[in-house]
Amino acid sequence: MERLPVHTTPDGLEGEALEVFTEIQQSRGMVVGALAALLNSPPLARLVSDMGAYIRFHSVLEPEVRELTILAALRETDCEFEWSFHEKYALEAGVSQDTVDVVKYGRDLQGVPAAHAEVIQVVRELLRRRQVAPATRQALLDRYDDQTVTEVVGLTGYYALVSQVLNFWQLPGPDGAPSLPRRPVSG
Repeated sequence: MERLPVHTTPDGLEGEALEVFTEIQQSRGMVVGALAALLNSPPLARLVSDMGAYIRFHSVLEPEVRELTILAALRETDCEFEWSFHEKYALEAGVSQDTVDVVKYGRDLQGVPAAHAEVIQVVRELLRRRQVAPATRQALLDRYDDQTVTEVVGLTGYYALVSQVLNFWQLPGPDGAPSLPRRPVSG
């Protein structure tokens, strides 16, 4: 299968692509995943990197909420590559293994703490239906301030974008890393 390049090293890059590669490497320590793929369009790679840097490292979101939002988005988009990293990050941020498993296996939210269930439900509705039920929206608004709610929605969108890039390039997670159970592809 012919594939577009994934630029995890600066080899063969010139001009703006090399400049963006260097910026990403300096800010994150390495260039992998979606950003490595997006270097085929340096301006897009730069913009996505900037958004990701904010939403992942400078957002107002508490680590637990951030990682739970990311996991829910990754499950809904079947993004194996990012899941392989973020399952561990979620556990380190304080998300319980039980809650991680609810997300991972698409289970009912019964028994999940309300603060977690509300975030998972918003992400599920946004990515499944592209709409959020009024009660779901209100639950999140009642729990968090406007900036936090906005950043949960933005983070969901960011990881939907990242997932689509990774799924198009068919990048697998590293060997031995946590994985997602595969769901059938319909079309």
